[in-house]
This record gives sequence, structure tokens and C-alpha cells, in this order.
Amino acid sequence: MKLMQKTLAVAVFVLFSGVVMAQSKSDVTVQEVNQTQKGNDNEQILDLGNAETGGQSKVTVDRLNQTQGGQGNSQTLSVGNAREGGKSDVTIQDLRQTQDGKGNTQNLSVGNASAGGQSKVNVQTLEQTQGGNGNIEQTLDLGNASAGGKSNVTAKSVSQTQKGDGGVQRLKVGVADGGESNVHVQSINQTQGGKGNGQTAWIGQAEAGAKSNVSVNSVNQSQDGTGNIQALSVGSAGGSGSVSNVTGGNVNQNQKGTDNTQTLAIGTALNGGKSNVHIGGSVNQTQDGTGNTQRANIGNAK
Repeated sequence: MKLMQKTLAVAVFVLFSGVVMAQSKSDVTVQEVNQTQKGNDNEQILDLGNAETGGQSKVTVDRLNQTQGGQGNSQTLSVGNAREGGKSDVTIQDLRQTQDGKGNTQNLSVGNASAGGQSKVNVQTLEQTQGGNGNIEQTLDLGNASAGGKSNVTAKSVSQTQKGDGGVQRLKVGVADGGESNVHVQSINQTQGGKGNGQTAWIGQAEAGAKSNVSVNSVNQSQDGTGNIQALSVGSAGGSGSVSNVTGGNVNQNQKGTDNTQTLAIGTALNGGKSNVHIGGSVNQTQDGTGNTQRANIGNAK
């Protein structure tokens, strides 16, 4: 009797262990995905090909469009992100996120990895556009890695555009904080127009012992208006063991208007970090207007 009980107990343990250990897998192919929302005080969320807690996701999409219009809205698009041991493999030809109105928030996250996750994303065209006044923020995170995550992203064209007054625009590409980021992009374009805006871009930044590898043919950051702040950082490394490797063609930063501030930092190493930046083309920082401040830091170490 005891032998039968022990045998039954082992069988039950194996059965439930198999359920716990089983990996979830999703494989989806679709030609076009469109999500549209209009009105005020709404929330719009689209998750595509994300993986977590050991799950595996593989998604192929030709065209992905997320559109939202109105006031006081929140728009979020998450594609091919992986965390907690998950593995994501996403291929997209054309990805576009568009938001128009006032007092809105827009977030786009593609191919980021954290907590041991592994993300692999291949996208040809990626465009994020926001228009209107008093928008809270516009953020784009591409191929960032943290907490042991590994990100591998390939893209042809990445564009982030914001128009209006009093807006905040942020772009992060290949930023590693305790993880490993590998990003290959032909062109990165960030554009902002209006008054009282803030525009920032971080490309190939490494912190907390992380490693960031970024190759990009051209980086273009443009801002036009009055009372604006513009900042671009390429290949910065901070903290012991942190390594940033950036290979690029041309880096262009342009600002026009009145009472503006413009800063450019390339290859900055802090607190034991190591920055390796190789730009085969030229670095151009341009500012036009009255009462402005312009500053560039290239190859500095502290």
C-alpha cells in the first residue's frame, strides 16, 4: 500500500512539474495590423510579439499601424520586447505610430530586453509621429537592454517627429544598463518643432557594467522654435566595466530659433567606463537665431 502511495505521489509530482516547466510558444504571421482610436481621455494599447517568463514569440508582419486622435489620451505600442527569460523574434516591414491632439502621451517600445530576456527584431521602416500642443511626452525606445537582457535590432530607417508647443520628446537607441545591446540602423532622424519644448536622444550608451554595440550610417537631430532645449548623446559610457562601441557615418545636430539651448556629447567616458566611437564621416552642430547657447563635448573622459 505504501509503495502504491509513493508511486502515485511521484506520478502526480511529475505531471504537475511538466505543466510548470512547459514553455509557451506563439508563432504568428499576418499581412497587416491596424489599430485606430478617436475621442478624448482614452487609452490605446497594442502588444505584439512580446515574450516573458520563459515564453517564446515569433511574429512576422508586413504593415503595423497604430493611430490615435483627440485630447488627454494615452497611446502605447510594444513590439518584440523580452523579459524574465523570454525570447522574442519579430520581423516587420513597415511600423508606424501616429498621435494627434492636445495633452497626450505617446510611447513606442521595440526590441528591448530585460531580466535575462532575449529580443531579436528586424524592421525596415519605423516612424513615430505626434502633433498638437501641451503634449506630456513622446518616447521611443529601440534595442535597449537592462538587467542581463540581450537585444539584437536591425532597422533601415528610424524617425521620431513631434510638432507643437510645450512638448517633451525622448529617443533611446541601443542603451544598455546592466545588459547587452546590439543595434544596426542605417539612419536615425529626430525632429521637433514648436515653443518651450525639450528634445533628447541617447544612442549607444552603456552603464552599470553593460555593453552597447551600435552601428548607424547617419544620425540627424533637428529642432525649430523658441525657448527649446536640445540634447544629443552618442557613445557614452559610465561606470566600471561599461563599454560603448559606436560606428557611424555622419552626425548632424541642427537648431533654429530664439532663446534655445543645444548640447552635443560624443564618446564621453565617466567613472571607469570605456567609450569607442568611430565616425567615418563628419560631425556637424549648427545653431541659428538670437539669445541661444550651443555646446559640444567630444572625446572627454573623467
